[in-house]
Amino acid sequence: MSKQIDEIIDGLEGDFRIGIAYHIRTVTDHWIGRVTKVSKSFVYLEQASWIPQLGRMADVVSGKTEPEEVEPVGDIAIKMDVIAAKLEWKNKIPTKQK
Repeated sequence: MSKQIDEIIDGLEGDFRIGIAYHIRTVTDHWIGRVTKVSKSFVYLEQASWIPQLGRMADVVSGKTEPEEVEPVGDIAIKMDVIAAKLEWKNKIPTKQK
């Protein structure tokens, strides 16, 4: 148990954990990707995709359905000031355009 706690604490950076995938809603967009770095101004994602059309939020988050539209972008930095909400993404990160 102690080792797990140490690993979690080592991965903490502000409100994000390094190596964890998140669904991030900004004031205008939805993004899904894995956090690689966090600074005071930005959160950095790898395997990131812009999600122009999410679909039914509860269905997508639960894994019942996939996002309706996906635009993979690879690595991206998202400004902290524009983040409106985030949640840990427990499904496969969508990386194929549709």
